[in-house]
Amino acid sequence: MKKIICTLVIILSLFELSRSQSCLPDGITFATQGSIDSFQLNYPGCTEILGNVIINGGDITDLGGLSVVTVVEGRFSVNNCENLLSMTGFENLESIGDNCTFYNNDALIDFTGMDNLSSLQGNLHIAGNQKLTGLDGFENLTYVDNLSVIGNDSLSSLTGLSGITTVGGSLQVLLNQKLSSLAGFENISYLGDDLHIGGNIGLTSITSLSSLSVIEGDLFIEDNDALPSLAGLHNITAIENSVLIGYNDVLSDLSGLESLSAIGRNLQIISNSSLTSIAHLNNITEIERDLVVNNNPLPSLGGLDNIVSVGGRLFIARHPNLPSLDGLDQLAFLGGDMILMYNEILTDITALSNLPAIGGDLKMDYNYNLDDLAGFDQLVEIGGNMIILGHEKLTDLSGLDQLTSIGGDFKLSHNDTLSDISSLLQLTSVDDELIIRYNQNLTSLSGLDYIEPGTINSLEISNNPLLDYCEVQSVCYYLATPNAEAIIE
Repeated sequence: MKKIICTLVIILSLFELSRSQSCLPDGITFATQGSIDSFQLNYPGCTEILGNVIINGGDITDLGGLSVVTVVEGRFSVNNCENLLSMTGFENLESIGDNCTFYNNDALIDFTGMDNLSSLQGNLHIAGNQKLTGLDGFENLTYVDNLSVIGNDSLSSLTGLSGITTVGGSLQVLLNQKLSSLAGFENISYLGDDLHIGGNIGLTSITSLSSLSVIEGDLFIEDNDALPSLAGLHNITAIENSVLIGYNDVLSDLSGLESLSAIGRNLQIISNSSLTSIAHLNNITEIERDLVVNNNPLPSLGGLDNIVSVGGRLFIARHPNLPSLDGLDQLAFLGGDMILMYNEILTDITALSNLPAIGGDLKMDYNYNLDDLAGFDQLVEIGGNMIILGHEKLTDLSGLDQLTSIGGDFKLSHNDTLSDISSLLQLTSVDDELIIRYNQNLTSLSGLDYIEPGTINSLEISNNPLLDYCEVQSVCYYLATPNAEAIIE
């Protein structure tokens, strides 16, 4: 009797082994419907595929021949299957050991058939599936490495991803024209890299991101034409890399970022054509690299009031409604360039009065209504170039009275009403070119008296019709230097 039982156990074990057989370590590619239909005949008992599975064929319409597959250890790709309507046939697939990609399947409606998939140890990439309306079929997934949903023109719902709680890498939702919300992302509480929401022209809400508190990479919210608010980001306190809020046409303020207190790299607010307030940034005290506020209809920089340090550039440009730099009053350290340009009604920069040095260039271009530089009263040193160009109402350089050193070029050009530069009397060093040109009302170079001639590498004084170029000793001494490089016109 015992021998009979043992024999039965062995037979059952062998039967079970034949039903659950590992196979195809080099993977398999299905390019035709026939190759799918004949799979079980060609590979009897093959349920756990050790290599990659690639399905890529224009005549493939039915995946039923693969219904025995339970595990794919390698990559799983379904690409360019223009007549495939669904993933029915993969009801028994439980695990994928690498990346999972669905690309350019023009007839695919959703992912029904993938419902038992509970383990994905790689990226999930869904892109260019023109008739895809939903992601139903992925409800049992809780983790992916990177998640990208890109360029699916008919996609209106992400709810099939509602089981995902952790994205180990980046999350990208880009160029999905009919997507109105991120419903389906409510349970994502950890993101290991970037969050990029962009080019979704119908997107009106991102409130489903409310479980996120930290983003380990970048936050990019850009080119979402109908997005009125960043509500949904209100629990985020830290972003490890950069923040870009740009090209969102109806975004009027940054409500949703009120809890944000730490940014590891850059903060860029660019070309949001309805943005009138950045007040919700008032918990930020430090920017590790660049602070860029460019081409927004802001009437004020209120919201930057608590920033004391910018490690890289400060770039404030193309604001037609900005009369002052109020909001930058606490700024005491700037490690890179300061660029102020094309701020048409800017008249007041006194908010910069706590800044003793600029680590890089000071570049001021075409701030047409600025008539003095009061606000630079504490500025002693500029590490790079100082360029003041195209100011129609600037009559003198008052505000630069404490400046002693320029680490690069000094260029003063096309300032039509500038008549007096005597506020530069403390300036002793220009470490490269000294260029003064096209200043129609400049009558004197008094202010350059104490520049050491040996610090000037070349000199250009040209097209200043009221100027006597050699009335200042430092200029004359430089001109007397053998082999001096100079243009005097």
